[in-house]
Amino acid sequence: MRVRQILNNLLSNAIKYTNEGKVKLKIESKKIEDTSSPSLLLTFIVSDTGIGIRREDMDKLFVKFKQLNAKANRKIEGTGIGLPIAKHLAEMMGGTITVESEYGGGSVFTARIIQGIAEDVPIGEETAKAFENFCYTGSAERKDDIFYQELGGRNVLVVDDKESNLLVTRGLLKPYGLEIRTAISVQEAIEKVRERQYDLIFMDHMMPGMDGIEAAALIRKIEGYEKTPIIAFTANAMRGMREYYLEQGFNGYISKPIDPHDLDEAVNKWIGTDKVYNKPEQDKPFPAGFILKIQEYRLDILNHYLAGFKTGSGIDSEYFKRFSAVLKSMVKGGMQKELLQQAEALMEAGLEEDYQKILDKLPLFYEGFQKQLEADREELREEKNLTEILQRLKDSIASGETILTRETMAELGAQMLSHSERELYFTINDLLLEGKTEKALETIVNWEKN
Repeated sequence: MRVRQILNNLLSNAIKYTNEGKVKLKIESKKIEDTSSPSLLLTFIVSDTGIGIRREDMDKLFVKFKQLNAKANRKIEGTGIGLPIAKHLAEMMGGTITVESEYGGGSVFTARIIQGIAEDVPIGEETAKAFENFCYTGSAERKDDIFYQELGGRNVLVVDDKESNLLVTRGLLKPYGLEIRTAISVQEAIEKVRERQYDLIFMDHMMPGMDGIEAAALIRKIEGYEKTPIIAFTANAMRGMREYYLEQGFNGYISKPIDPHDLDEAVNKWIGTDKVYNKPEQDKPFPAGFILKIQEYRLDILNHYLAGFKTGSGIDSEYFKRFSAVLKSMVKGGMQKELLQQAEALMEAGLEEDYQKILDKLPLFYEGFQKQLEADREELREEKNLTEILQRLKDSIASGETILTRETMAELGAQMLSHSERELYFTINDLLLEGKTEKALETIVNWEKN
């Protein structure tokens, strides 16, 4: 989690301050030999072609609450306390963060962090492929404590200067059945509030030209909007910010990246009703392709245990516990009755540390589970016609149906795609986020031809 925090900070800052060119992430590792436990020195290098840092500002870079080149109307959000915290986290893990920069010529941030090696075993080809498609595991554990209210007929306006943020927020608000409209600039937002009455407005704080604070002040002067709830979206979620936004005319704020639970709280507070519904789509299971991919990943892990128990080396109580945990996760993923009985017996053997029982039963279970996944994969391919999904995707893009396009992309992403198909899927997704619809359509056509 801490490594993720550090990388999120370095990468978001690099992208934020790079108007053109590129941002590059390079990861290196070096095994540390002179330690009692196996460990690595991980090096993360984030380089960009952005605006760079003045020499006189270098010393201020890791000082809390300093933003470089700040102006009254900033076009980009400041680094705030992000860099000092990132450096502190790296130092707590035995590392550090350094920076090299040329004003006007970009920057290079290097984070060095010491990490323990959990298991010094090659991960295997299938696991490597799973890491290439790691987005599958990003939301594997759902939170089911949001009960979406049906708020049809309520009008909500979302204002942000980034199309991708508008798409995300729209998707998060969709389950409520709201009438959602978006504006990509303050000027467009002002025009839209003059055209109709909105029940709730979400406003990005930092935008080019006129920022969200000035926009909120202008909206408050429009008839009918004196008391309309306006919620700020901000990356500056520091202590005291709530009071700050209240003083500036907002009714509250939500930190970026947006947490669905925070958004739900705001919706319920300002336009919710006493009657709460649990929408049927919340009870839908994960897509079959998602479950199958996770089970294939678990099978690859099980293959390592199969080899481990055959060699008999390095097996201790912790090894047995991890083995049982893998079996438990596979059982939750679902399997045929006979395989389920075998899995439960192996899980029990792991908890009892019965080496011989595992050695006797594991090969048969592994072979049977592998055959089940092969059958499930073929069944899934027969159920879903990839050609038909691609055609619907082309139609929705060509007709400008943004919501339908997003839903079809989600359907496509849940399919059992090969490595090359998955790369094409990501390419199309990126092109759509950038608004390059013609290139997205060309990519789909080339996909169909191949």
